[in-house]
Amino acid sequence: MATKKKSSTSGLDAEIKVFVPNETEVTTVHGDIVIVPKITWKKEIQLIKLIENVLESVTDLIDDKEEPSLAVLIQRVLSVAPEKATAFVSVVLEKDDEWVESNLDLPEIVGVIIPLLKQRLDMVTTRVTPYMTSEGAMAATVQSLEAAAKGKLN
Repeated sequence: MATKKKSSTSGLDAEIKVFVPNETEVTTVHGDIVIVPKITWKKEIQLIKLIENVLESVTDLIDDKEEPSLAVLIQRVLSVAPEKATAFVSVVLEKDDEWVESNLDLPEIVGVIIPLLKQRLDMVTTRVTPYMTSEGAMAATVQSLEAAAKGKLN
């Protein structure tokens, strides 16, 4: 009688787990718990555009003829950051800006944004790394990204 060989799925599980988003939740200032829904491609596109807009705003803020002091730079960044953070969380939670502003505080806003960005970066890195087999390929990719960013920022 032949015994059925069990296949080891632990390696596969680890690889797949990277692509399965962790379910997270936020607690409103009123104590209500809101589940962060899965991110659809439509939302991904909206978030990418928001991030691009933030990068453009920051570039515009530091593109003066004279180099601003650190205090001035922080003030300028903070002048656009709340609006952009609210818009980002609004897209993620599928709530309007007014709801986000009235129900969440800074720790919860950061708790939505940072884990989501880290998770997406980890996912992209995991998916792309196998294709970067040599230093030459990595250097070419970095140069292409730098050129694209310079073209976008100019």
